[in-house]
Amino acid sequence: MHAELDGIICNGPSKNNNYTYALLDERIPGFEKFTKDEALAELVRRYFQSHGPATLEDFTWWSGLTKTSARKALEMIGPDFTSAEIGSQEYWFDEKQSLGNDSEQAYLLPAYDEFIISYRNRDMIIPEGENRKKAISNNGIFRPVILHNGQVIGLWKRSVKKEAVYVELDFFERPSKKIRSRVETAAEKFAFFLGKKLNLIQ
Repeated sequence: MHAELDGIICNGPSKNNNYTYALLDERIPGFEKFTKDEALAELVRRYFQSHGPATLEDFTWWSGLTKTSARKALEMIGPDFTSAEIGSQEYWFDEKQSLGNDSEQAYLLPAYDEFIISYRNRDMIIPEGENRKKAISNNGIFRPVILHNGQVIGLWKRSVKKEAVYVELDFFERPSKKIRSRVETAAEKFAFFLGKKLNLIQ
């Protein structure tokens, strides 16, 4: 622990389900040092490249920066990004990125996934109401969710056993056969990733 805190070693790859360690200098290559403004610009650039379209308020929420610092950072990278107004909100994104339709995909997201937690306003993902309370508790507990076409449509749980993984699906509304099939495919991919047999509970 002391060696890790002193920046001498860090976690290495797991080996036979055991932890290993590696020299930090060998595991993590050297990095460029930034000035404060350069660091701000790089942080806001990476956020909007990976989370856009998003608002300035979203970035402030995610980064913990003051509004003044966040606005300054956005101004520094502004020429490389574009914005669009939706309702009363201004959304920023990298215009080189594809914003294609992902309606054919469903995902089983873990609790506290970036797709939900990294935005201050979540109305487009899961509107205010009873379903949001199921997914996000009043005291800030984020539960694993079922995502389809950018919308939270239910919750899911997993139970990993020796030979199989049990996945329980809890849809907010009865899904169509196509949506159910896509969600089941996502569960199958999850089981394949774990190298276990899938047992669906619906």
